[in-house]
Amino acid sequence: MRRAARLRAETASQRGGYRRKRRQRVIVASMAAFLSLAMIIPLAAGVLTLVTGDDTPTTTLPTTTTTTIPDFVDAGRTLTVDTPCPATDGTEERTTTFATPPPICIDTTATYSAALNTQLGDIVLTIDPALDADAANLFIVMADYGFFDGLPLFNIIPDGLAISGDAGVIDAGFSIPATPVDGDEPYGVNSVVMFADTNGQMATRFGLITSQEVVDALVPDPAHPVIGEVTGGIDLLNSILADPGTINESIDTVIRIDSVSITTP
Repeated sequence: MRRAARLRAETASQRGGYRRKRRQRVIVASMAAFLSLAMIIPLAAGVLTLVTGDDTPTTTLPTTTTTTIPDFVDAGRTLTVDTPCPATDGTEERTTTFATPPPICIDTTATYSAALNTQLGDIVLTIDPALDADAANLFIVMADYGFFDGLPLFNIIPDGLAISGDAGVIDAGFSIPATPVDGDEPYGVNSVVMFADTNGQMATRFGLITSQEVVDALVPDPAHPVIGEVTGGIDLLNSILADPGTINESIDTVIRIDSVSITTP
């Protein structure tokens, strides 16, 4: 009887390990599919429902692409000259298209607080340029330019990952090489990352990781620079990711970033 019980336990453990590996493969495939998309209509039904509770991928990718910006997103100003550093006092005109990547505008020795102001409350990020100065600079400069204002916070992996930025809404017009993350544990739960595309380029797309499963799925190919961590509003973020109504079903239910407030502690 002991042997039978041990065999049952081993079988259950093997099945659990198989399910975990299968879900990791689904997560990786889902993120790869999303990161390879160009400009899509983000509120089209069925675009971002990626993983169900039984590990079955349910992605329905759009069959066409478009540069149409949804009515609730302000297109913003277009810069046709080399990108200057923006004002940091909140007076900079919202800008969403740039002729060149921005220069380094931040103090790379400082840490920054970024409050994502949503219609449900604030999600606070601590941004540390020591982790990756180029990636942190992109996020902070784009926030000071108001790039993220009005953009959806996409529920990409339920209970695991939210993405915003140029994630199928606005093309910033530039990209720079992303530096892969070093170390044995490059990511962690609550990491803030700048997502690189399939060519290893990054611009304005950022992600908030909330589950160990997503961490484990990203570790084998740490192409996405870490710039900080979620340090406030974690319960709010988890509630957003747990609610399938916040994915992209309608303008009334999608969670939007109204503004991003950057401060130095």
